[in-house]
Amino acid sequence: MWIGQLINSTTAGWVYAASVSVIVLVCFWRAFVLEGAHPTDYVPLSRVFTTEPDWTPTDDADAVASTLYAAQAVPGGRQVRRDVLTDLAAPLIQDRTVDAALRSLTARHLAVVLRERKDATTVVEWITLTGEGRDALVRGSVSAAI
Repeated sequence: MWIGQLINSTTAGWVYAASVSVIVLVCFWRAFVLEGAHPTDYVPLSRVFTTEPDWTPTDDADAVASTLYAAQAVPGGRQVRRDVLTDLAAPLIQDRTVDAALRSLTARHLAVVLRERKDATTVVEWITLTGEGRDALVRGSVSAAI
C-alpha cells in the first residue's frame, strides 16, 4: 500500500511531497557539494596550501596542474574541457602557454587528454590529472616530479 492512499487531505499530500523533496535535496547537497564529496585521495586545497599560504606556481605546468587540482580534475573526480581549463588558468598564466604546459604535463604522464568525437567535424578534449600528477602537486610541485 502506498502512503498516498492513506492520506485523505490534499494538504497532507503536499506536506508529504514537500518532505520527500527536502530529504532528496539534502541527500544531493551532501553528495555533490559538501566536503565529503571529494574524490578518493583528494586533499582539499585548504590543507595543501597550509604550509605555504603565499604559494605561487613555479612555472606554467605547475599553474595548469594546480588549476586542474582546484577543479577536482583528478582520478575519480571530474574532467575539464580544454576551453574551460584555459579560462580557469587565466589568472595564473597566459592563454597561449596553456597548451605548452599541458604538453609538458602529458609528456611526463602527470596529466591525460581524452578526446571525445561528437561528430565528423567536432572533437572535444577533456583533461584530468593522473594519480602521479595529483600526488606530485600535493607533495609540492609538479616541476620537480619525474
